[in-house]
Amino acid sequence: TSVNGVSWDIVKVETWGLTSVAGNDETKVVVGEKSIYHFADDGCWRQIDTQHQDEIEDLIWTGNQFIASVHQGVLLSRDGKQWEKVVVPGLTDVPAISADGSQIIVEDESVKKSSPDGKSWVLIDAENITAITPWKGKVWGTSYTNSFIYEYVNNDWKLVMRPSDLFSITE
Repeated sequence: TSVNGVSWDIVKVETWGLTSVAGNDETKVVVGEKSIYHFADDGCWRQIDTQHQDEIEDLIWTGNQFIASVHQGVLLSRDGKQWEKVVVPGLTDVPAISADGSQIIVEDESVKKSSPDGKSWVLIDAENITAITPWKGKVWGTSYTNSFIYEYVNNDWKLVMRPSDLFSITE
């Protein structure tokens, strides 16, 4: 752990399989397996009892809350200590999560959804899109089949860039 990002100390945490860490200026949180740890004011890591037995795969800080991905949903916390589970309808697995400050994206192998707050979710039609991410208030996607980059506008994918746009040859 580090207070300033320059000097680092090894901290032993009594768990296996830590998977992700996130934080802000005020607090840090680590997740692993079925555990959440909060970096306390006394400089020690404290395990948080979330009342949930879900496997935790990922953790992000959105700018105003922590979001941890769990089976069929997310755990939300403003302070890293109190957590609320939100089931995301349609998810069948532990989702990957990403955010850009204005929206949150969750996706598993078959479903992609967007939310402004982590509580209300809207389906993103992404049949031919294999990877998506929020960026600057928009949803961007790409397809492995053609390597094109798309923007999600009015419930439809708009072509933004082809690979040839990136690698055009000039003499």
